Amino acid sequence: MNLIVIEINDFQITVHDGEYSFEQCAYAHIEKDQVVFGDKALSNIKISPDDFYSHYWQRLGYEKINSHNKNVRHFADLVYLQLSEITKNYKDNTQVVFMVPSYYKEQQLALLLGLATSCKLHTLTIINHDVFNIVKVDFKGEYGVGQLGLHNSSLSLLTINQSIELTGNKTFPESGFLELVSYISNWCNQIFIKHLRFDALHSALTEQALFDQIYKILYQLSNTGLIEDQNILINEKSIKIERLDLIDKTTEFFATLFESASQNQSIYLTTKLYNLISNTSYKHECNLLPITPTYYLIKQYLPFINKQTGICLLDKIPILKDYKRNNEKNYDTPTHILCNQFCVAFKNATIYLNETQNGVHPFSRKQTKSSFIALVPNKKNVLLTLLKDIPIVVNKSHISQTILLNCGDTISNLDKLNLKVIFLDKEF
Repeated sequence: MNLIVIEINDFQITVHDGEYSFEQCAYAHIEKDQVVFGDKALSNIKISPDDFYSHYWQRLGYEKINSHNKNVRHFADLVYLQLSEITKNYKDNTQVVFMVPSYYKEQQLALLLGLATSCKLHTLTIINHDVFNIVKVDFKGEYGVGQLGLHNSSLSLLTINQSIELTGNKTFPESGFLELVSYISNWCNQIFIKHLRFDALHSALTEQALFDQIYKILYQLSNTGLIEDQNILINEKSIKIERLDLIDKTTEFFATLFESASQNQSIYLTTKLYNLISNTSYKHECNLLPITPTYYLIKQYLPFINKQTGICLLDKIPILKDYKRNNEKNYDTPTHILCNQFCVAFKNATIYLNETQNGVHPFSRKQTKSSFIALVPNKKNVLLTLLKDIPIVVNKSHISQTILLNCGDTISNLDKLNLKVIFLDKEF
């Protein structure tokens, strides 16, 4: 049986065929006689912005394009051409399962089916991407799955019980990867202007040069989770960007997404989004989504898919394994951290403990060079994470890296610092 699985979001299109996986970013540069897709198109985003497109998968439809290429009149044409390109090596009538984002509407799904038929693909079904992504967790319960697109981020709300079901979706406009690149680029340009009296956006060439460098830094971060101090060089003018400043800007950019997440859900993020925030305090509020063997699992679901009448969007699927019940103890949710005469409320935000002298309180809301512990409210607990190799004792036992704290737990640092996590019903 010839079967392929195509994952779609506005970041990239990924094709799985059982032997290989191939991905192509959702960029298009329209030229007179051809359309260039993927990374090759990206070099024209600032030099030729009127011919560069990256919204067409997100806004799949008949939105018009003013193009000098006679084969491209609207976004659907770009989707058709890219879909044709990434499936050109497969035989006619190859069976396909599409995995789509939660924000796709019925009209978009119907158009996708028509475009697949035009590409000589035989669609078996369309499945919600996040219903499938959450399959590999271990426990029953309520979950949120965060995904990163080019122009937005999304948070799908799911429930695992007798089945896996999508229960809601939140979309966050202008919080995608390209928007993050623009956000950091504009910040860097302000540094160029302030310190060197140089506006990197004064021409298309210098704007492209700035974009290319920031894109490379953030793309590497999205793949590895690693970030260091950076030097940005344009026209022999250079600025240095500190690692901690980049982390702060990334934290600011994704604040809306994490502020909207429910404390009653376990939040999982896809790899690129998780890596982007892995150096921020948000890392302690979520988990990396387990890697899903996409093609193998889709084949396991084929008997269920084949029982469906017609082609429909699957946003509820049966479970294929026994999920455990999460037997958490019912502690009061910690609300404050107590240190000598100081008491600070968590307020659903991270608190950092810093090395201090002369009786200055050790708390801060932002990570500094002297921070050695991060305390993050996490549902019914507080997640403690060591940021430095300093001996820390919790309830008279040494810890190595992380631990969940409950009300009444004590923290100490070689008798130099003594803290307690408490629940406070009311403040005076």
